[in-house]
Amino acid sequence: MRMRSPLMEDYTEMEFPRQIFPKGLFMEIFNPQVGEKTTIRADKAVVYKKTGMVELIDNVVITGADSSQLKTSQLFWDRMHEHIFTDRAIEFRRKDEFIRGTGFDSNMSFTTARVNNVTGIIHIKTKK
Repeated sequence: MRMRSPLMEDYTEMEFPRQIFPKGLFMEIFNPQVGEKTTIRADKAVVYKKTGMVELIDNVVITGADSSQLKTSQLFWDRMHEHIFTDRAIEFRRKDEFIRGTGFDSNMSFTTARVNNVTGIIHIKTKK
C-alpha cells in the first residue's frame, strides 16, 4: 500500500489514537498475487489506530482494478476485513451499469458490492 498526503496530524500518543489527513489522502493498494491495483481518494481521512478503521470524508472516490468506481461523501474501510461501507448517497459504476442509491457494502474488489435503497440504474451499452 502506498499513501500520499500533503499533511498528516499524528495523535497516536493520545487516549484515542488516530492519524488525521486534513488536506486529503491518496492511496494505492496493490494485490501482487493477481497484479491488481485499487486507488482511493478523499478530501480528508482519519485512521483509527486501535480498530484499524479508516474514515474517508468528502469527495471519496474508489477505483477498482476492473475500473469499477464508487463515489460518495463518507466511507468507512475496515482494513482488517477488507470491507468498505457507507450509509450515505453513492454513485457506483461498473462496466455495463451506473447505479445510484443510499448505502453501500462491499469487499475492496467490489465482487460482493451491494447498493442499498437503489434510486436509479442506468444500463450502459457499449459499441462493438
